[in-house]
Parts: sequence; structure tokens; C-alpha cells
Amino acid sequence: MRSQVRILPPRLALVGATGLAAAGAAGDTNSTASRRQILDGVSGRGERVPFAGSDRASRLPPNWEQLRDDAHRRNPEHICHWCGKPGGTDLDHIDGDWTNNASENLDWIHSKRDVRAGRSKRNCHGEKTGREAAAARWKREPPMKHPGLL
Repeated sequence: MRSQVRILPPRLALVGATGLAAAGAAGDTNSTASRRQILDGVSGRGERVPFAGSDRASRLPPNWEQLRDDAHRRNPEHICHWCGKPGGTDLDHIDGDWTNNASENLDWIHSKRDVRAGRSKRNCHGEKTGREAAAARWKREPPMKHPGLL
């Protein structure tokens, strides 16, 4: 069976919270070898480490667990705010601003992990992010006129 975890390329940045936790589980967190393995996406025991080198955990607000609990209480079936079907596993910023961590701005959404696990047919988070990126490009660069209409 093929593994669902992607090994990330080596990074020369600081290890995020996930990587440090994995390094601690792998043994000595101060050794250069342990840090290099984590940055390469492999723990000291040869296991793959998801999100190695990511700074995502460090960007979460200190009350993140409380925000997740609030979202679960508001939406216990984890109804995806994009497609309207139950089973969303990721908390998403509805307005697209990752710095706006107001409880009302966070709701559940399906991710590509849900598609791979068979919990959803759609990668709603990927669709939403793609549309937001396209809208931002259109604002920056207005569409060119068709050459035949010039």
C-alpha cells in the first residue's frame, strides 16, 4: 500500500513545532543528525514526518484549541462551509484572511486528506484557495483584451 504522506525536500529553515516534537520522539533534539533527519522529513526511527520544516504550527494563535472547540460546538457534524456536506476535518478562515482568528470566521472544510481517505469526493479547501488566488490575480492584473478585438 502506498503511503499517503509526502516527504518534503530538505529545508534550511528552522524546524516548526511538529518537527521538534518528532525530533524529541526520535531521540536527541540537539544533535545535528536528528535535526537534519527532521528537515529531510524522516524521524530518527526512519518514519516519515508530515509537515517537516513547516512553520504553520508557530503561526497558530495561543488559544487555537479553544477556537477548535468553539467551532465544534457550533457545528458538531463538521458541515463543510463550501459544499454543505458533513465531515470536514480542517478549520478554515471563511474570509480567507489567516490572521483573522475570530471564532465566527472559522468553520470546517474538506481537504485533500479527506478525498484520499474517501471521506469526501471534493477537495473543497483546494477549490476555495484556487478561486481566492484567481480573484486576487484579476484584481492585480486586469484581463488582457483579446487580440482579435483590438
